[in-house]
Amino acid sequence: MDMNDRALRDIVVNAGSKKEGMAQRAGFVITRHRKSSAIIALAKNREDLATKAENIVVGATRTGKPVFAKDLQATGAMMALLTEAIQPNLVQTAEGVPAFVHAGPFGNIAHGTSSVISQEMGLRLTDYVVNECGFCGGFGCGEVH
Repeated sequence: MDMNDRALRDIVVNAGSKKEGMAQRAGFVITRHRKSSAIIALAKNREDLATKAENIVVGATRTGKPVFAKDLQATGAMMALLTEAIQPNLVQTAEGVPAFVHAGPFGNIAHGTSSVISQEMGLRLTDYVVNECGFCGGFGCGEVH
């Protein structure tokens, strides 16, 4: 299930009444957009994004051969969803400083930094760019293919 609320990682699904039985603990695994966020952040343009999207491994055959998004002819549908997402968002900080907010692949599952496009755009517009890495890339990097 696509879930991105950290509070739902550990939940009680039954309060434990006599009628319902004992309380039970459950939770959701947060997996939302890990590959797509990583490839958006690494893509240089829409063509590069399409190439990266078609090469996402989505499964394996019974013999262990990887199945790619392009094998399922899913690239067009993926690009329909991602084509606008490749554009960075310009926001203003509380101090009145412009900032780009774009992508956000967590370092524990990807490279953990903002997008190449937002960094290059920032460098064209100003003398320096500060890039916040939410999680250290050292936690992950193994998931980016």
